[in-house]
Amino acid sequence: MQDLNWGRTQLKGTIGDLNTLAKSGCAVTVVANLFNTLGFSSYNPAKVNNEFVSKGSINWEAVGNKLGMKVEAVKNTQLTKTIFSNQYNDKNTGYLTFVNVNYESGKNDHWVGVIGFVEKNGKDYLMISQTSINDSAVGKENLRGKQGWLKDDNGNILVPVSETKGYVNFKAPVVYE
Repeated sequence: MQDLNWGRTQLKGTIGDLNTLAKSGCAVTVVANLFNTLGFSSYNPAKVNNEFVSKGSINWEAVGNKLGMKVEAVKNTQLTKTIFSNQYNDKNTGYLTFVNVNYESGKNDHWVGVIGFVEKNGKDYLMISQTSINDSAVGKENLRGKQGWLKDDNGNILVPVSETKGYVNFKAPVVYE
């Protein structure tokens, strides 16, 4: 997101200083990470912005079509333990999941990848892959810390399920040989 090569790039279809990849490019970064994870190494945030962003928003379906994957975009729903467990137990489908988390008390969207699910002190958390250098800032005096974000003993960032507000699944059939 904050990379000097594309951080100042305007989100396609927007204007204004707050609409650059550095300031508002977390969904673009998530998609670039997805492409790279699946072996499409030529995709960086600038290329994703150019190909899959319109009016400042990612076209999730277009991304799925490019990858040959089905897309399930769920708004206004927390990615709960039950949903995550059902995905994990689905042996016929592979899931790559991204979650929309509260940021600035719900004033702005922030997208991160989901690595896993953990319970800590009786509370459910998603283990995330970061899309911003700020995601690891989880102290009690900053915004993410005040929203309950934690860093575990292994350095993983944990976001309370209660701070999620939607998710996107990229789904593909699993082939067994």
